[in-house]
Parts: sequence; C-alpha cells; structure tokens
Amino acid sequence: LGDTYRTLGNLSKAEELLGNSLKIYTSNSIKNKRGAGRVYSYLGRLYRDLGDYKRAIIFFEQSLAIYD
Repeated sequence: LGDTYRTLGNLSKAEELLGNSLKIYTSNSIKNKRGAGRVYSYLGRLYRDLGDYKRAIIFFEQSLAIYD
C-alpha cells in the first residue's frame, strides 16, 4: 500500500505506511526478513523520488544485504 501511495505521488503517506510496515516486519514477534527486505527496497525508491539519494542508498543496501 505504501508503494502505491508513492506511485500516486503521496510521498508523506507512503513514508508513514512503509515505516509502519517495517516496524511490523522487524518486530520480535514476526521477524520476516524477506518482507523487511521488500520494504527497505520500497523505502529506497521513496527517498530516491524525494531526491534524498544518500538515504535511498542506505535502504537499498539494507535490502540487498537481506537478499544477497
């Protein structure tokens, strides 16, 4: 849902939803690494779209570390 809001241009809503998703996927009760990796990638896209390339790289690297 967060990535869809990003695509629609509602970047603040996308950031909110992706942040919530990341908290869920990284919580102790779930620990879903693949899900977290996907959210890191979406956050990388979001920050790239915002022009925050340094932050985008951080999230892309976190995603890559999970899938590598």
